[in-house]
Amino acid sequence: MVVGVAGALFAFDRVDPQQFERDVVAVGPDSALLPGSLDFRITEPLDRDRDPTMTVGVALSPTTAGDPDCELRAEDGTSVPLSEPIEGTQFIRPPADDVRMIGQAVLEPGTFTLDCTIVGEPGAGRGGSVRVGRVIGIEDTFGLLGPALVFLAAVVIAGILFLLGVVLLVVGLVRSRRQVVAPGPPPGGGWPPTT
Repeated sequence: MVVGVAGALFAFDRVDPQQFERDVVAVGPDSALLPGSLDFRITEPLDRDRDPTMTVGVALSPTTAGDPDCELRAEDGTSVPLSEPIEGTQFIRPPADDVRMIGQAVLEPGTFTLDCTIVGEPGAGRGGSVRVGRVIGIEDTFGLLGPALVFLAAVVIAGILFLLGVVLLVVGLVRSRRQVVAPGPPPGGGWPPTT
């Protein structure tokens, strides 16, 4: 049980709701009309022990007719690949149900630029806008599930150790009873001894 309590304390200590208070910091407007560019920054976490990366999603407004061709670049000009977003992905803050996610990327702290161009016929996709924001990524999910799994493992180990202790206690009691021999007559003599 001591292992279970220690595991629970360790697990709950690792769960920190404040880790989701970090968000994308817009450098200028928080959205851009298409075609256009959007600059934003990922800040360092206040707690140096936390993972500094952040999953950032790219979303289109509902008025956007088609999908633009968007490229994400770091401050040094390096291109950052955008992956397909998981079904049902939404911004953490503020939640926007009417946007349509078109990509996401796990980013280190730094400044980034999102350039979106319109492909197709002239006027296609115009009138829409693009924005970026933090979304729940796989690493965030592991960050939430990890402490829960540690707690569950501690409970399972504590239960196994408890059952093992009960079994050893029963085996020890049975063996000690078998070793206790009731006194009987000595060899070659009667009982009780005569004087």
